[in-house]
Amino acid sequence: MIIVKQPVAFSQSLTLCNGQTITVGTNTYTTTGIYTDLFVASNGCDSSVTTNLTVTRYYKTQNLTLCAGQSVVVGTHNYNVSGTYVDNLFAINGCDSMVTTNLTVLLQIHFLSR
Repeated sequence: MIIVKQPVAFSQSLTLCNGQTITVGTNTYTTTGIYTDLFVASNGCDSSVTTNLTVTRYYKTQNLTLCAGQSVVVGTHNYNVSGTYVDNLFAINGCDSMVTTNLTVLLQIHFLSR
């Protein structure tokens, strides 16, 4: 009698924050991609683990124009002077996010009456 042992295959889909890692066997992954690792299963047959990995980081650039005396709040910062500001925050998914604010504050012009 011949017994045919079936290979074992496992798939997983994972999402990590930028800077986190996942280790499968002896391989460590840090970037988005599809990875297949081969092993020998407990039944002696080949086995494979396919990992569909997504690494996220949220980037946003906003261009804002305000009148003199106004301000904008980004995260915990309040800006009221023209400039470019970069804030590192936490996105909804818990991962780091980076918001770049290009802020223009218009000068207040005073007219003199005669």
